[in-house]
Amino acid sequence: MKWLILILILSCSVGVFSADVANFENLGFSYNSRYFMFGQYGVDDSKSAPYAEIFIINVSTNKYAPNGAHKVTYQDSKLQPGQSGFGALITLLKNKAFLSSRYQINHMKPGRFLYILVNGSEPGTTLNFRDFNTGFRYYVNLIQEGSSFYIKLTVTNSKGVERNYTVGRPGYNRKWVTGYKIWQVILSPDEKSLIFVIEKEKRDGSVRYMIETVSIK
Repeated sequence: MKWLILILILSCSVGVFSADVANFENLGFSYNSRYFMFGQYGVDDSKSAPYAEIFIINVSTNKYAPNGAHKVTYQDSKLQPGQSGFGALITLLKNKAFLSSRYQINHMKPGRFLYILVNGSEPGTTLNFRDFNTGFRYYVNLIQEGSSFYIKLTVTNSKGVERNYTVGRPGYNRKWVTGYKIWQVILSPDEKSLIFVIEKEKRDGSVRYMIETVSIK
């Protein structure tokens, strides 16, 4: 019986690190809503070492800001089962604090959430929701083709006028990616842009996040 209990404990401990699923953090917009900052962190299951990544996106161009992408794995910091690696993100933010200052990121301005995929819910490729503050309606269709995807977006304003957009990079294949989910949709503080937080799953079962932006006004 003692050996059986020990095997179960070891199995659970290994299971904590078996799936390299990153945690997403909304780190806020700049004061003028031109830039959006986000991070992700987790544990490298092959090394039991925490990692963190931070990114600053130019919202209008849907591209990284200059020097706006940083990644690090703290291989000398071995984590124990149950630890998340959140400290890696805090350490990276501290070491790259000049970026928040340079791009005037306000960590207290996360934007307004229009859609959030609830944990455990089955994600749909088609979304239809309304912003009750502005009266705008959004119809979203995620189209995946192999390891690439894009989003067809229709925005209907409070007067019934429709505008259509293509979000993302159709035909751009990402290595080892097998699936995409829309995890969050965020309206920028100036209400002129949408931020799509995309969850991407890789062939090995690991999960990372990426951003696609679109100007809607």
